Amino acid sequence: MVERDPAKWQFTRYFFREDRLSKAGHLSLEDCQQAIRNFVDDKPEPGGRIRAYCRLVIRGKLWIVRLVFLSDGKTLHNAHMDEKMTDEYQQDPEPLP
Repeated sequence: MVERDPAKWQFTRYFFREDRLSKAGHLSLEDCQQAIRNFVDDKPEPGGRIRAYCRLVIRGKLWIVRLVFLSDGKTLHNAHMDEKMTDEYQQDPEPLP
């Protein structure tokens, strides 16, 4: 289970690396803080990390965002738009706030 309060998050060094932030589809801290408000699901990865899926509207389009946390559930390692999961989670009946 991931921490849904961004004030309690920690971060890996990789999260703030310029080469990560400059890649297309990778999200800023502000995007992540907004996305976690629309949490959909989380799933463990084989290596122990946790994928948290959230919905986020960017420039008028609904995207599914994948936040990758370390196994502690509160250390954010990576974040990007996940086009593969967009169709699965766009059908969620709950409206965005």
